[in-house]
This record gives sequence, C-alpha cells and structure tokens, in this order.
Amino acid sequence: MKRIYKLIVALIVITTYNQAFAQSISPFILNGAGGSKQIGSIIYDYSVGEMTMVSTFYGSNVTLTQGLLQNNVSVPVGVVNMEFAQNIVVYPNPASSVVNIKFNSPKNGNLVYKLLDMTGKTLISKGVEVNNSIMSQEINIDPLAVATYMLEITFSTGGATETNTYKIDKIK
Repeated sequence: MKRIYKLIVALIVITTYNQAFAQSISPFILNGAGGSKQIGSIIYDYSVGEMTMVSTFYGSNVTLTQGLLQNNVSVPVGVVNMEFAQNIVVYPNPASSVVNIKFNSPKNGNLVYKLLDMTGKTLISKGVEVNNSIMSQEINIDPLAVATYMLEITFSTGGATETNTYKIDKIK
C-alpha cells in the first residue's frame, strides 16, 4: 500500500512540474494541430482550431499575433479561384493609410470591392467597370481603427461571377 501511495505522489509531482512550464513564452510557434506546406516559393503555415479573438502587437520590425499564424503575402482566404486570384494584386499589407488593388482583366466586366470589419459590416464598397485592361484602385483606410479587415473582391462578366476575399491588417 505504501508503494502505491509513493507512486501516486510521484505521478502528481511529475505532472504538476511539467504543467508549470507549459505556458512559458519562447521565441517559437507551438502548434498542436496543423502544419506547413510549401507551394512554389511561399511557405504556408496553418493550424486547426484557431481562436476567434486575437490580439496583435506591432513593434519596429516585428508583428506578434496571439492565436493566429501569419504570412507576409496577401493571398485570398477561403475557397479560391486561382485563375481569378492570379490577376489580382492587393498591396501593401499590413497597411497604414491606403490599400491598392491592381487587377489585370482578361475580359470586360464589373469589379466590386467591399471592405468589411470582422463582424461582417460593410465599411467601404465600390463598383468599377473594367474593359479588358489593367485597372488600379486605391482604398483609403486612414480613418479606420487599427484592426484586421476583410477585402472582398467580386468580378462579374456575362453570367459568371468570381469572388476572392483577402485579410487586410490596418496598422498605425
């Protein structure tokens, strides 16, 4: 009986000791479920079960986001039409005052962009006729608060509609 008691106490001590260091801050990513994949020259990190509320802190040369893995490249989120995505460039990201959209249209159509906050509220919306050319639009985000926004870009031509959404980080 004394032997079982010592074994239980030893297990409790070992378990408690290991948990005491589980929340330490270190300069690396601890990702319980997810991974990394290289597509072309870009490495994408992903995780499963990310938090819905995140905090982002900005320094002179570092961005720290709690609860979310980041990339420095603006790529569409969600289901992506790659042909459509290859014709769009959204820059700079993160941005402090303006976000630019450059669209190389392979055909005539209507381009609509919407800037949404994280609750889904439309903050800025504009439609532009595109005539088989390169089109540039500048979105003024200077009056907006420092936060993460979603930029939804939809291109309609004939009966076809293509939509991609981009995550935009507004900084100071």
